[in-house]
Amino acid sequence: MTERLSFNLVDEPWIPVSMLDGSDAELSLRDLFARAHEARGFNEPSPLTYISVARFLLAIAHRALEGPRSARHWVEIWQGEQFDVETFDAYFDQWHHRFDLFDPDVPFAQAPRSGFEADERTKALSKLGLELASGTNATLFDHSADRNIEDVSPAFAARMILTACNFGFGEGGIYRDTTLVRFAIFLLEGSNLFDTLMLNLQPYDPNQSLSSGLDSPWWESDAPLTEVKDETPPRGLTDHLTRRGRKVLLQTQDDGAITGMYYRPGLTFDASQEGSDPFFAWQMNKEEKLTPLRLRKDRALWRDSTVLFQTSKAAEVGAARSLRPMFLDNVATLSDEIEDHPGLRSFPPLKIMAFGLVSRPGQASAQLWRTERLPLPLEVVLNSDAFETVHHAIAIAEKAGDVLRRAGNTLAVGLLTSGDRKPDKADVMNRLTLLRIGERYWPQLEPRFHAFLERLEDPDTALDKWIADVRYIARQAYKDAALVVEVGAQGMRASMRGERSLNWGLRHLLDEHQSVGTETSQHREVTAS
Repeated sequence: MTERLSFNLVDEPWIPVSMLDGSDAELSLRDLFARAHEARGFNEPSPLTYISVARFLLAIAHRALEGPRSARHWVEIWQGEQFDVETFDAYFDQWHHRFDLFDPDVPFAQAPRSGFEADERTKALSKLGLELASGTNATLFDHSADRNIEDVSPAFAARMILTACNFGFGEGGIYRDTTLVRFAIFLLEGSNLFDTLMLNLQPYDPNQSLSSGLDSPWWESDAPLTEVKDETPPRGLTDHLTRRGRKVLLQTQDDGAITGMYYRPGLTFDASQEGSDPFFAWQMNKEEKLTPLRLRKDRALWRDSTVLFQTSKAAEVGAARSLRPMFLDNVATLSDEIEDHPGLRSFPPLKIMAFGLVSRPGQASAQLWRTERLPLPLEVVLNSDAFETVHHAIAIAEKAGDVLRRAGNTLAVGLLTSGDRKPDKADVMNRLTLLRIGERYWPQLEPRFHAFLERLEDPDTALDKWIADVRYIARQAYKDAALVVEVGAQGMRASMRGERSLNWGLRHLLDEHQSVGTETSQHREVTAS
């Protein structure tokens, strides 16, 4: 008798992590929660898989802990500095049968065979990941092809199924975008995996629902995926975190080799509705509607970080131009709870992480994927004055960028001017592009901005150092651009005109900063007194 094929994620290693001792490991679900305090974090190169697995684990934690139901409940768990093994063992024992990747009746995260047409053809496994080359898709993120990823381990397949449920483009016809595919998704990162998971847990009452019925993730439901209507709204937080936007069923051989899969549309949900996801940030669009923040190919996250750092509850939500992720409001509440009880374990240094794809608007294709990290001083989350300091610093950088671009434009015009004839605007733009002014400026500023955030305990000193960094980087960017073209009398004249424009603009910007900085300092002094 042939033994039934099985790969149960509760017991089998499948989640790659980096341990605090410097080693790498793959952990089962049971081991991950038992050893989360020993792990630095996930060792997953794909941002799409990283955030998909993280949200899945957060849903498990909410259900196993049956909360946290309050700030006090959260602090009790936090003070333990590790998860209670017996709590999670009991939960995994109860639902063990729902985590088997090859279960003949309810395979993990998959749809039953009845969810597909009898004569339906299997698809290549590469379709599970947008970062993998599949069919006619461009090899944007890797150089795999359908024919050379046939040797897929069960561990990899499990991670990719979770990823496919969150990241799938609407391809026209029956396919629609999955929940996360167009937007930036944020998480907090602590000093170890226990801290990271805890810091991202939301206030959660398992007996409350957001729409109808009681909340639960799919593995606690007896209704197969094929019986749930595609546009049924999530019943609560964990149902939302584990939304299955694609129906998948792996095809295997008797020896366990995974050879292909069935793949169809799954559950849809309009995640762009305000407040629909606690891990989104919200920004006003041209239609004066709050929509989830998206990552941009030509713009690093830190330039939009005022959306993340603002104290959103200080403003009337109806009039807000942007809203930070809701989990940051929870962090502020938890910080107050810890501060009210001296002796409790405080927060470690925090970072905010962003994950997502940069996609072409209206198209079912991706330009790049991205993971970004920013230091997150608690002062910025809690203190509106600190937020204003960050807002002012970013405004300085943007204005200096405009000054630098105008200087580059002056340089480009000077290089193309012949006698009394003014150069064509398109030619000026092309030359300005070749000078790569922005590419020489913005990337060099990012590490300086991280250092600025870490100095915010002394906001005046932090701003003074920041303005010095901005001026230095802007001048260096112009110098490097001009050096390429500073040949001959015309090139030297053009370079000097551009440099005069830059120096005048930066001097004016410094004067403006000093006046605004004085007003801000006076406001802080009045508030303190």
